[in-house]
Amino acid sequence: MKTRVLGAVCALGFALLGAVASPADAAFNLVWSDDFNGALSSSKWNNYTGQYGSANNCYFMPSNAFTYGGNLVLVVNTAPNNGGKQFTSGGVDTAYRQTQTYGKWEVRAKFAEGYGISGYIGLFPANGSWPPEIDFAEVLGREYWRCYVSQHYGPPHTIDQFSVWNTDVGSNFSAWHTYTVEWTPRTIKYYVDGVLRGTQTQRFTAQPMKIALGTGTGDPGTWVGSPNDAVANGWTWPLGAGKAEMKVDYVKIYSYSSSNGS
Repeated sequence: MKTRVLGAVCALGFALLGAVASPADAAFNLVWSDDFNGALSSSKWNNYTGQYGSANNCYFMPSNAFTYGGNLVLVVNTAPNNGGKQFTSGGVDTAYRQTQTYGKWEVRAKFAEGYGISGYIGLFPANGSWPPEIDFAEVLGREYWRCYVSQHYGPPHTIDQFSVWNTDVGSNFSAWHTYTVEWTPRTIKYYVDGVLRGTQTQRFTAQPMKIALGTGTGDPGTWVGSPNDAVANGWTWPLGAGKAEMKVDYVKIYSYSSSNGS
């Protein structure tokens, strides 16, 4: 386990906080939810297929995202795939089914352990452009005791990022935790298990965003790493029984309104 230090990058405009808090003038109203007690709904979710965005050796397969036992299951595995890649992953987003500017998003999830794999929960532009991006939970399988929280903005591409640690929340991120982001004009607030972990100044032009959740792998020598390098880095093969799984209990989305009109 790594020594506890403050995040990978802490840019200006970010403050660590340790108490439950919300803007006094903010109101959030539940407008959308999914508890995954039935089949994965195509009216709510776009199920990814195609090249995984940040690795050349991974391919999204719709069969890698499904519901089971009241959870959304997002799989990384070595199964055959249409893209001819070594690994496959699962991912979903709300695409044009549910998007909004500002609001609150809440997700209860547990991430997979293993070298060269990752899981993410974040907000992305509804129109498919990039950046911006708001990651309110991103966990590397080889660092399952650490959760990255990031705001990507630009141009040029820059990032505000900090870490939440297992010592902050009482268990590793391969256990169940609740991740929440409150995005209001000028600020982004990040919570884990109902406790405010940090606040950032919004650094991009506001636009409608969708929520996306997924798993994937990395390439050799990258931030995530490749599952093929697991043994060389002191890990056993990470995909036990051929797969690793991220699970999601529920997703809730709240609209935003302000009593002072800002």
